[in-house]
Amino acid sequence: MPLLNFKNTSSEKLPEIKDTGLKLMLWAGDIVHDNKSDIQRLPGYDVYVCYGYSPGLDINIEYMNSLPNSHRIYLCVLDVYNKRQMDIFTNLFLGKFSVIDSDYIGNTPSLSKFIYSKLLEKGGVAYHTEGINSIRMPLEDHMNLLELFAPLLTYELNLRRHYTEELIKEAKENKLTPAETWSSPDLKHVYYDGLRCRQEEFIIKQESRSPLLRKTCLYSIENLKKYWSELPLDILTTQVENLPTEMTYLYEYMPQLYTFLLDLVSKECPGLDQGHKDYMVYIESVEPITARVSRCQHVLNKQFYCKIIREIPLLVPALKYYLDTRYTESPKRVYGVTISKV
Repeated sequence: MPLLNFKNTSSEKLPEIKDTGLKLMLWAGDIVHDNKSDIQRLPGYDVYVCYGYSPGLDINIEYMNSLPNSHRIYLCVLDVYNKRQMDIFTNLFLGKFSVIDSDYIGNTPSLSKFIYSKLLEKGGVAYHTEGINSIRMPLEDHMNLLELFAPLLTYELNLRRHYTEELIKEAKENKLTPAETWSSPDLKHVYYDGLRCRQEEFIIKQESRSPLLRKTCLYSIENLKKYWSELPLDILTTQVENLPTEMTYLYEYMPQLYTFLLDLVSKECPGLDQGHKDYMVYIESVEPITARVSRCQHVLNKQFYCKIIREIPLLVPALKYYLDTRYTESPKRVYGVTISKV
């Protein structure tokens, strides 16, 4: 089996790749899951790219060497954040791939879409190009939720949009409102330098989060759609399926949010799913309504992603159902973005 270590190899020492129509699996080849090497779990690819972690790399090599076609499979070790290594890899496999896919386990990086354009042959297709990030940011999610439902919040919840928990606590201890505390001359004392600095930073971050932070008084249940129509996408698509206990009363407004998001989807998506309106099947095939809201949000995020891809020469995105063949024992029908090269 050809092992190509781009961390230690110059371009002069690499073989010439004459074959085309190859299949590439990214981020696999150096890990073992449930006693299966990556290459055993993800068979049928001609090239695997990994970082080269040990001892998983050796186990994958051992399995690969046991295959009858091992001499035709390339295991590439490289650091995708190293420009020199990526340039050498890209030049070696320029226009060689009919399929590019990525592993579905772990946290994975993502390649520049320009690299996909270089690696794919004409008519080639790339799947799962966004990478996986399982690191959650609960505080950010919570703050986005507050902005999503700002006109409907209780007084206590609304305070969290404007003041840090630290300042709210300070206000309670002094039997003042947060506004009174923040405007108090006493807060200029050096003792409060840290609190004051953190509150100022919080205000700046909140103002950059939403253009409507200080305009919530203009909105209510009567004009919720107008409010939502002026929010940025990251707030509109924050997850709503598991609201905190103090926000569960907001579930009663899910029908309005669903109607708004569905209207938005119907305006944004035609042309991206090849006119088949797969997105309606995808959205309406689940219950309850919070799950449908989440699917609307998923579609909107993918639609925005497609817009970015369409700016790259030779790449054409599609938002549709396709068969995910990475799961060799039982391929899954999934709804997502594929990228083709024309």
